[in-house]
Amino acid sequence: MKKYIVIADHGIGDLMMSLRPIINLYYQSKKNGFGLTLLVKSKFESDIFKNLLPNYDIETIYPKNKRLLSRLKLLIILRRNAKKVFFIHSSIGIRTYLASLIFFPIKVNLPSSISLNLAFYSFINTSIFIHKLEKYSAITGLDKDFCEPIKIYENGELTQKKKKNIILCPGSTPEESHKRWPTRNFINLSKQLRLGFPKHNIIVLGSSSDKECIEEICSSDENLQSFVQLEAKEFISVIKESCVVISGCTGTAHVANQLNTNTITIFGPTDFRVTGPKGMHARNLSAEVDCGPCYSVNYRFGCGNPICMDQITPEIIYNEIVKLFKKNTEYDI
Repeated sequence: MKKYIVIADHGIGDLMMSLRPIINLYYQSKKNGFGLTLLVKSKFESDIFKNLLPNYDIETIYPKNKRLLSRLKLLIILRRNAKKVFFIHSSIGIRTYLASLIFFPIKVNLPSSISLNLAFYSFINTSIFIHKLEKYSAITGLDKDFCEPIKIYENGELTQKKKKNIILCPGSTPEESHKRWPTRNFINLSKQLRLGFPKHNIIVLGSSSDKECIEEICSSDENLQSFVQLEAKEFISVIKESCVVISGCTGTAHVANQLNTNTITIFGPTDFRVTGPKGMHARNLSAEVDCGPCYSVNYRFGCGNPICMDQITPEIIYNEIVKLFKKNTEYDI
């Protein structure tokens, strides 16, 4: 069977922002008698997708290792049954462009700094200043009016399953550690939460690359609960049952947003207007500094002194949580 091929291999946050465009392509492909294959970054992203959307007949695959050759071999295999190809990336780099050449002359939709429709390539202008969800929607042809997160669960269903859990998510990819809210701030916030909400469980959640900062936070209070590198099903369950997630610019915040769990997301180098969770459950905070937001494709690793993150204090976050809990009385808080 011929298939639509979707390349969405930039990590869990981008995958979450791609869900609605991907589901749109699923219905398009099904209507036209084709299947759909989704290429993601790793097994974890694949498992997250399958657990969030178990009722969609979408094949998910991922490279067995991080080597470029492994990815190229996988793309060559995908080419055999490809009908149309969509690169759901926010910008095009040399690796993306070279990968797209593998599919020639099959129709390919690519992110670009220009808009140009050729016989085999549709270049979609994603350089304009809009949210990634809108960029990914443009690449797949989804109408701008539908640029909101998909609704996986009904609000009532989720409310019944909420527990008195507050999740702290201190991590980020190691090479982008400047996107992290300082560990000392998480420690101070946990102490305030312990005093203000003594009946709540405080959970510190992250991946294996976050282990060091998670251990430092938990060493300050033996009653803190930590989860490191959970399997996808457990990861979703913990977030789904919690009433709020406090995080930097991470994929965890976007998973929580898709699960209708409240998020308070702290932004500094990155711009919440481009990468922030969207919708009624999302609260994005950003300090106003002259030098930020500074993150870009050519400036990923920060200045070494992210004052933008320091200016959002534990007191600010605590007050946001208090306001949230007062508004959401259905959580019995």
